[in-house]
Amino acid sequence: MSENTMPSFHSCISSIMEFCPNLELLDISNVESFSKSSSISIEKLQTSCPRLRILRAANITFTVSTSGSQTDGFVSLEELSIPFKSDFSTAIIQNAHTDNVLEQLTKNAEHLRLLDIRGARYLSHRALVKIPAWNIQHLSVSNCPKLNTDELEMAFTKWSKSLIDVDISWNTSEESVTSCMKSLCEVGEEESQLRTLQLRGSAISYDSVKCLLKCCPKLESIDLQSCRGLPRGIKRSYSGDDFNTLKREVLEGKYD
Repeated sequence: MSENTMPSFHSCISSIMEFCPNLELLDISNVESFSKSSSISIEKLQTSCPRLRILRAANITFTVSTSGSQTDGFVSLEELSIPFKSDFSTAIIQNAHTDNVLEQLTKNAEHLRLLDIRGARYLSHRALVKIPAWNIQHLSVSNCPKLNTDELEMAFTKWSKSLIDVDISWNTSEESVTSCMKSLCEVGEEESQLRTLQLRGSAISYDSVKCLLKCCPKLESIDLQSCRGLPRGIKRSYSGDDFNTLKREVLEGKYD
């Protein structure tokens, strides 16, 4: 269903909820509708499709019951991808996810492994910390203004031993980025699983980069494009041989 335009998104979702009780994967990313009603009731979706493991819903809005949820949530949920793109729809962006939305979507989701909330302007660190999963491996929190605080470190500490792929691009708070990177470095070389790190446009410091390269032995790709706090000559994306060269030069003190 993703990337389509349809006369009535609401009718389509209603049919899915009525006839697909065993649904495990739902991809409705970037669906546009001619109808005015395009939001999805989280409670109805959880009641109708309780076995959902993968939910991909980029640029889709959700509603939460004001009377409190009576559902068990998506107890089998492994992947939740609900990013917003600033160029998709102004009306959609203005109704972006709140903490209540994320809390309800991840209710009892202890097996969650992937979380993508890029561009979620209203989500705070509190909603992240409340997620019941302790082993998230893929985390994308780029371009989330309310996460540009040092409190974001609490979420990074919670998942520091399981994170493999992290995107914290466009976080312009040096204190926030520094504290998050510190939590990744303090895991220890033997327990660190980090392989890919997206830092484009962030307030990452050179000292933090050096610490990451030293303390995260499995790290193999890092994006440092548009990072103003870094020395000239290293503000680009690295992988493969380029990454190995960067690591060697940084640890040898070339940019000190």
